[in-house]
Amino acid sequence: GDEHDVKLCTQNLVLPDVATLYGRLYLGALDAELEQISDESAHLLVSAVETHLKNILTACVSRRKPFKIRSGSHFQHRYGSSHIKTLLLNNSLSKPRDAKQRFQTYEQAEAECYARFAAGEVRNSVLPPISLPDLRDTILEKKDTIPSHTVRAGNMERVLANSWHPDIDETKQNELYILETRKLHEKLKQQRALRV
Repeated sequence: GDEHDVKLCTQNLVLPDVATLYGRLYLGALDAELEQISDESAHLLVSAVETHLKNILTACVSRRKPFKIRSGSHFQHRYGSSHIKTLLLNNSLSKPRDAKQRFQTYEQAEAECYARFAAGEVRNSVLPPISLPDLRDTILEKKDTIPSHTVRAGNMERVLANSWHPDIDETKQNELYILETRKLHEKLKQQRALRV
């Protein structure tokens, strides 16, 4: 009949919308014998989940690609940029500039750019998507991404269970992904060959 399957966000693989969250919060409030919930609570929860996911994805990406940190802060930017090898840190580019010379001239910036490209490592700019092993390694390495040990342990169990026991749909999706990735890599190789 008219039965409607209610699927959780883990089955749909999308974040729930505000109305769904509001309904879940309302049911939780009834279970806890609360009379009402604030109208802003669902929006606050959506914002918190998005920020938390952004932090986890940023940690995953920062493990895979080099990045720069803005001076005076912890802001990461320029993912995948070339960096001077650590053996070459004795040059003038690695020394901090004084306050008087905070801004570079065009010639200085151009010289620094050439030096960074010459001394940097050549890396593949196209990496495969973030996988469960990447997520597992990130959670193990950077424990501050999920500060609660209880939540981190539960998520690690889920990651390990999903990485060792894929179902039929995941296997089919993985095969499709591999085929599409191969086509994309072939297309990129052809484009590079045409440029040369």
